[in-house]
Amino acid sequence: MQSAFGAGFLWGTPVNGAPVMFAALQSCSMDVSFDQKTMYGQSAFALEMARGKGKIDFKAAVGRIDPVLFNAIFWNQGLSSGQVRTAVAEPATPSEAGGVGTYVAVNGAAFRVDLGVYDSAHGRFLTRLGSGTPAEGQYTVNPANGAYTFSSADIAPNLKVYYTYGSASTGSTISVSNPVMDAGPVFRADLVQSFRGRQSVLTAWACQSFKLSMPLKQDDFTLPEISFSALDDGTGAVLSHAVDAA
Repeated sequence: MQSAFGAGFLWGTPVNGAPVMFAALQSCSMDVSFDQKTMYGQSAFALEMARGKGKIDFKAAVGRIDPVLFNAIFWNQGLSSGQVRTAVAEPATPSEAGGVGTYVAVNGAAFRVDLGVYDSAHGRFLTRLGSGTPAEGQYTVNPANGAYTFSSADIAPNLKVYYTYGSASTGSTISVSNPVMDAGPVFRADLVQSFRGRQSVLTAWACQSFKLSMPLKQDDFTLPEISFSALDDGTGAVLSHAVDAA
């Protein structure tokens, strides 16, 4: 027997894939449970008990939003380079010409989706038009180049624009399609804890993940949670747990 301390280190290794670490592991729990079958006679307490179906569930919380990990053990879909970024409250000072004001977003060349315009002077979001000349409190945007058009009444330096744009040189993107219901990606899980020079190594030979949670909080770090279950690896093996001798 031995003591253990901390969350340890956890890896997931997909079948025919490379191992991926659960980065900045915050916690990891394992719950083993069985259906309990009981037989009663005329008395209050059971005469016999037996185990029925069993399950081994894991839940791991990590301190990183990691698309490589998420895709390898949960989605198993398309992972590509590049990402979509968001401009939040970008100051816009339109140039007036012909009775309207025009502002081209800083990232207009890679413009994706308009997310609105806020008028801080009046405490309101402007109304977007599909086409035409905007009146006061309205605007239009050209998604081809990120060019915003406003009424001449709204060209004071109090406008904030919100939009998304592409960045081919940074980040990664998982593209999730609607898959046919089938088996999910299978991976081996290795959980290692060390304390006072001794190690505890728990291996679940075949696992499938069934839940990915992203709990966002107002005043705290986002700690994604990945839940997965162990199953027979095809040879009858499910778990091994090796610890140093006392």
